[in-house]
Amino acid sequence: MEWDKDAEQAVGTVPFFVRTRVKKRVETEARQAGAARITMEHVTACKQRSLHHQENEAQGFTVESCFGQSGCPNRIDTGENLSKRLESLLRAH
Repeated sequence: MEWDKDAEQAVGTVPFFVRTRVKKRVETEARQAGAARITMEHVTACKQRSLHHQENEAQGFTVESCFGQSGCPNRIDTGENLSKRLESLLRAH
């Protein structure tokens, strides 16, 4: 399937380890829409659908620390059972 230059460049910025899958997905969606050529509109639409789907699927949280238990000016806890308490609080919301 033919690609417009800007659409091809946009997909070129996708990380290499998922680029082939993304390209196939864009082509599949464009083909289903009856397109003979991939445009930037196809890439953008596919990206929006993927991001929307990802928002609905991805759940989680990240807790990061700095400098360990000692020496961190932002420390709010001694660290005793902190991870268990944080996990409990985050799961409750």
